[in-house]
Amino acid sequence: MNLPDLYAISLYLGLFAYAVLTIFCIVNWLRNITGRALLAASAVTLAFIVSLFLNSPGALSYTLELVAMLAWTFLLSRVLEIDLRDFSATTRHPVTLPIALSALLVLGGCIYVWSLPEIAFRTPNTPVTWVYFVALLTCVIGLVVLEQVVRNTREDLRWRLRYLNIGLGTIFGFGVVHHASGLLFSAHLPTLVVLQPAVLALAAPFIAIASLRNRKNQLSLNVSRQFVFRSGVLIATGGFLLAMAVAGYYVNLFGGDLGTVLVVFVATLGTLALFVAFGSTRVRTHLKMFIAENLYQLKYDYRDEWIRVTRQLAEPNPDFDLSQQAIRALMGVLHCPGGALWRLTEKQTLISVSHLHTEWQEPLPGSAANQLVSFFEQREWIIDLQKVPAEAETHITDIQDLHDIANLRFLVPLFVEKQLFGIIALSRPHVYRKLNWEDYDIVKLVARQAAGLLALQQADEVLSQTKQLHTFTRLSAFVVHDVKTITSQLSLLLENAQKHKDNPAFIDDMLQTIDNSVSRMSKLLIQLKEHQIEQKESVELVALTRSIVDGYQLQNPKPVFECHCPALHALADPERLSSSIGHVVQNAIDATPEDGSVTVQLTRRKDWLELLIEDSGKGMENKFIDKKLFQPFESTKGLTGMGIGAYQAREYFRSLGGDVQVDSELGKGTLFTLRLPAVTRID
Repeated sequence: MNLPDLYAISLYLGLFAYAVLTIFCIVNWLRNITGRALLAASAVTLAFIVSLFLNSPGALSYTLELVAMLAWTFLLSRVLEIDLRDFSATTRHPVTLPIALSALLVLGGCIYVWSLPEIAFRTPNTPVTWVYFVALLTCVIGLVVLEQVVRNTREDLRWRLRYLNIGLGTIFGFGVVHHASGLLFSAHLPTLVVLQPAVLALAAPFIAIASLRNRKNQLSLNVSRQFVFRSGVLIATGGFLLAMAVAGYYVNLFGGDLGTVLVVFVATLGTLALFVAFGSTRVRTHLKMFIAENLYQLKYDYRDEWIRVTRQLAEPNPDFDLSQQAIRALMGVLHCPGGALWRLTEKQTLISVSHLHTEWQEPLPGSAANQLVSFFEQREWIIDLQKVPAEAETHITDIQDLHDIANLRFLVPLFVEKQLFGIIALSRPHVYRKLNWEDYDIVKLVARQAAGLLALQQADEVLSQTKQLHTFTRLSAFVVHDVKTITSQLSLLLENAQKHKDNPAFIDDMLQTIDNSVSRMSKLLIQLKEHQIEQKESVELVALTRSIVDGYQLQNPKPVFECHCPALHALADPERLSSSIGHVVQNAIDATPEDGSVTVQLTRRKDWLELLIEDSGKGMENKFIDKKLFQPFESTKGLTGMGIGAYQAREYFRSLGGDVQVDSELGKGTLFTLRLPAVTRID
C-alpha cells in the first residue's frame, strides 16, 4: 500500500472521528452537558480535516490548523476557569500571557499565510518555514498550558481530566514533532503528513470520554496567583528540538532516505520516552528526585507541600477517612505506596486503626511496641528501618520484630503537644532514597499537623458519646422523678387508707388519684417507647389548677386556690402542664411547716396568664436561686430530693413561650410566678 492510499485512509478516519465528536458536542451542548469551547474546537478541527480532504495543504488548511490549535488551548483556559469575557479577572490569571501570546501568533500566522502565493505551499522554500515556526510555537504553548492543568488539578479529581490530558497531549505533541521536522527540512515529512489526520482521530475518543466525566465543569483547580512557570515541558521540548537538530545535521551529512528514517525514529523514540516518563510512577519519582536534588537549592517546594497536605487533611473525601488522609499525606512526602496508623491506647498498646494499600491490621508486637513507645516518648525521631540509628537499636532490643513486618520502611511518631498519640508506618518507596535533614523536618511538620487533627477528631467522638450518655442520664432522672412523684401520692393514699376506708368521699378521691397515676405512667411509657411528639391543645387552666390543688388536700398544710376569672385558656399538653404545676405546688408544701400556708392564685395580666404559688416556708437565698435552683440534681431536700422539679417546670413553661420567676426571702417564704401566653379557646 503506497502513501496516497494510506493518506486517504487517514483522512477518512479523521473525518469520521471529528464528525462524530462534533455531533456528540452539539447534542450534549443542547443538553447542557458540553460547553461551547469543546464544540468550537471540535468543529474547527473537523473543518481543517475537510480542507485537507478537498484540497492539498494551502492557506486555508494552514489557517484552520492554527485556529484549531488555538481553540484547543482556549478549551484548556476554560478548564482552568478563565472567563475570557471578564478582562479584569483574566489579566490576573497566571496563564493569561501564554494564551494571549498564542492568540497573537495565530493571528500573525494567518495574515502571513494568506500573503503567500499558492506555489509557496507546494515547493520547499524559506517563506513557508515561518508558518511552521508559528505552528510549532502554538503547539508548545498548548503543551505548557496543558502542563499547568495537570499540575494544578486536585489529586482526587485528576481522574476526571486524565483522558483530556491524553487526547490534547497527543494533538499538541504530534504537532511539535510534525512542525519541528517541517522547520528543520523546510518542508513537512510525507510520513507525518499522512499520519496527521489519523493521529487527530486517535485523540477524539479520549476527549469525548473526558467531556462525559466533567458534566459540571467544577474542578476546584489549585492555581496560584503568584505563578511561576514550571520548566518541565519547556525543558523536554527544548531537548527534543535539540535532538531533532542533531538528526537534521546527520540527514544533511548522509542524505537520502536514511536521514528521514533516522528523524522519524528519533521522534518516535522521544514520544515513547515521554509517555513512559508520565505513565510510570517509578520513573516520575526518579525524575522528581533528580530535579529536586540537582536543580533546586531546597528539595521541597514548601508552599505546594503545605497546600497539598492541608487540603488532604481538611477537605472531606468520600473515599478516605481522616486516618487514611493522614497516611496519604505522609505517603505523598516520602513517595511510599502504602502505610498504616497505630494509635496509642490508655493501656500503652499500639492498635491498628487504619491502613492503606497494606495488610498491616494486627497490633504491633508487644515487647517491640512497648520499647518503641518508650523511645518515641523520649525522642521525636523518625526511624528508617534500613538505617536504624545506633541509639534506637540500643533502646529497642526487639527491633527484629519490626523488620519482620513485610515491606515496612519508616516509622513516624504522631505527637500532640508532648504526648505520643500514635505511629504511622510507611512501606518501602517506589525507589530507594536516603533521608536528609530536610526530609525529616517536613515529615515531622506534616506528622504534627495530622496528629492534631486526629486528636481533635477523637476528642469530638468522645464528647459526642459523653453527650449521648448525659442525655440518657438526664432522661432517666426525669423518668425517675415522675415515678417518685406518683409513688409519693400512692404512698400517701396507703397511709390514709386505714383511717378513711369507710369514708365514701375518700374512696372516690383514691380511685381518681389512682386513675390519674395510671394514666400518667401509661403516657410516659408510650412516649419512651415510641418517641411520640407532644400534642398541644387548648387547656382550661382554672379547672386544671383547681383539680391539682384538690389533689393535695390530704397533705399539710393544705394549699388554697384563689381565682376570680371564669375561664382562662392556654395551649399546652394537659399532662405535662399538670405535672409541672404539681411539682411547684409539692415543693411549696414540702418547704412549709404544717402550721404555715400555701396559696395558689390564678390571674390574667394583659396577654399573660400568671399562676402565683406562694408559701410561708423558710425561703431561699438569692445566690441559691441564681446558681442552683434551676440546675438539675441540685436540691435543698437532701437525699429525699432530686433537684429536677423546678428545672423541668421552667424548661417546659419556656417551651410554651412562657417563663418561671422566683422571689424569696429567708424566713419569710417564697413566691413562684408561672407565666403562660393566653389564647382564645380552640374547640
